[in-house]
Amino acid sequence: VADDSVTLPQEAKRIVPDTNVFINDPGAVEHFGVNEICIPIWVISELDEKKREQNGVGMAARAASNAIYKYYKRGTHSLGDGVRTDAGGLLRIVTERKNLPVSGLKDKNDKYIVEAAYHLLHEQNQGGRSNQRRGVELVTNDVNMILIASAVGIVAREFERPQVVKMLKDLYCGVVELTL
Repeated sequence: VADDSVTLPQEAKRIVPDTNVFINDPGAVEHFGVNEICIPIWVISELDEKKREQNGVGMAARAASNAIYKYYKRGTHSLGDGVRTDAGGLLRIVTERKNLPVSGLKDKNDKYIVEAAYHLLHEQNQGGRSNQRRGVELVTNDVNMILIASAVGIVAREFERPQVVKMLKDLYCGVVELTL
């Protein structure tokens, strides 16, 4: 049972983010607003693999894992059941998937992530978990994943990181030309 204090609006969606969303923006959970953010367990697995890299990808994977872990540390509810996000949404980790109605795709995490979204879509059409019909939306920067999702009836879109300036000092101030 999800966190009872989380009541999502009727128009809330089930957002299924791909791993590359968190590599692009480790704090992406908060950009999904008042929606149900359903992170497939295979995304967590990929973040775990990438966190060992000694580059920007590894740094982003570690930051994303820590951002998700902060919800776990709240300690009142399981991430499998759902926890309120700072933006007012619901974050949960999903572990189930449904085979796609196509053959020939290689067994790899990308396929499993699309299958998790497909499961959520099928679950909702069967009157599943929440008894509310929520749109399912796969969010990724992987063009081929968008194409596969679209082919099986899943709404998919690219992740667009919000461009918000938090500090005035971060604004571009122009160019200074120095003569030496």
